[in-house]
Amino acid sequence: MAAWGERLAGVRGVLLDISGVLYDGGEGGGAAIAGSVEAVARLKRSRLKVRFCTNESQKSRADLVGLLRRLGFDVSEGEVTAPAPAACLILKQRGLRPHLLVHDGVRSEFDQIDTSNPNCVVIADAGEGFSYQNMNKAFQVLMELENPVLFSLGKGRYYKETSGLMLDVGPYMKALEYACGIEAEVVGKPSPEFFKSALQEMGVEAHEAIMIGDDIVGDVGGAQRYGMRALQVRTGKFSSTMGPQEPPPPATSSLPRRWCLLSSLSCLPVPPPACPPGCLRRQPDLPCTSPASTPRCLRDQAEGRAGSAAAQLALP
Repeated sequence: MAAWGERLAGVRGVLLDISGVLYDGGEGGGAAIAGSVEAVARLKRSRLKVRFCTNESQKSRADLVGLLRRLGFDVSEGEVTAPAPAACLILKQRGLRPHLLVHDGVRSEFDQIDTSNPNCVVIADAGEGFSYQNMNKAFQVLMELENPVLFSLGKGRYYKETSGLMLDVGPYMKALEYACGIEAEVVGKPSPEFFKSALQEMGVEAHEAIMIGDDIVGDVGGAQRYGMRALQVRTGKFSSTMGPQEPPPPATSSLPRRWCLLSSLSCLPVPPPACPPGCLRRQPDLPCTSPASTPRCLRDQAEGRAGSAAAQLALP
């Protein structure tokens, strides 16, 4: 067992995955995972910096934020690191014109990108768009290029919706890699550059941050390889990927033991809020000394909640 103070000492920033951690997608937009709305609110009241780090590639960032708000989450576009905007920046920097094999819901992110006479391919979770015709067209574009370049917005194998498991972009990316004899450039988790971008936006270093997600490879493994700590929640696709007879993938089994399991985001032991203005001590292990006119610091109460919740953490 591991207490919050022992395992997460020095953490200043939290990266939250979205799908499978905050909500499960599905018909009508999906549903928030029990307790996740309140957990995000507690994190935002704490002294930690919070950012949402997602491989979502079926929705634009604006549409994703709109959905999360309808589900009750307090989140803004500026707090979300997503692969489509990151891919657009790379395309502009390298002067590339993509053939897009993406979902209609995310196509608007590429409105400012020249797609004429393509000299690369961008593939994302296209859903029903992954037809033979569309896959073959992407294959043909790549094979006609002298130096084929394939970008993949994430490389997940599958994810969970309310109706069940859904194939992600990874299997289709692998098909194009195999057919063309190339290796895709991944934009999104577990790419180190993607984590770097998110941490820069928060203003924290890798050793000061923790990634919370449901994906053992993209979230946990990717974060650890970049020098971060990681928590895997038992929600989303966890129950399908980490059954009792299925150990962690070899790619992460040799990493430092900075990986914990958490029943759900709602069980996260959140540190207390920062002291309000007027506190004379401002130290995490001391009671608040704010003047009577200032609302009493919730530190002692929050630490009590953290102590009980920490018992729900389990090491792998």
